[in-house]
Amino acid sequence: MDQAEPEPEVHPSPGLETLLDELPTRDRLRIVDLGPALGDNLDFFSSRFSCRVQVADLYRSVQAEERHLSKERIADLLPLPDPPDLILAWDLPSYLPREALKALLAHLSAGSAAGTRLFTMVASHSQMPNEPTTFVLREPAALEYRLRSRARRPAPRLPPAELAALAPRFKVDRSFLLRHGYQEYVMIRQE
Repeated sequence: MDQAEPEPEVHPSPGLETLLDELPTRDRLRIVDLGPALGDNLDFFSSRFSCRVQVADLYRSVQAEERHLSKERIADLLPLPDPPDLILAWDLPSYLPREALKALLAHLSAGSAAGTRLFTMVASHSQMPNEPTTFVLREPAALEYRLRSRARRPAPRLPPAELAALAPRFKVDRSFLLRHGYQEYVMIRQE
């Protein structure tokens, strides 16, 4: 089996489009990106908004710990000194064990204010990439998917109701089932 890094694919992102349309442009935005630091993504946001982006490559940060995360350990890895306006969780829910995901969402909820938007994606097919995908923001409201290899593994089933139950202070505002194996969620932190 060929394990070479596949060519990136670009797909429309209706969830990203929704977020971009709804983000305020008048204030300095605080964005938390739970993926790897990418100059393209920083350029994307800084060309549209006055913003500060905090990057925390959470999946790779916790690989050495075998992704057994407590709320306290997440707080150490992801300090949130100011409530963010936008959190990009990408496809982390498909890769973290349920207890770690619950701890992460509790930490994000505690560090957020009413109105904080959370963008996340969940694998919707039976198989998913072996490791989280690197997502690069592209014009117009599209994502470039960069896979590290062609290796696949079974995707955990995370239905919308379970995701909502794991993040009780975030309400699913919109969700989009995409043909290429993901469901995008735009969630908003409630009071």
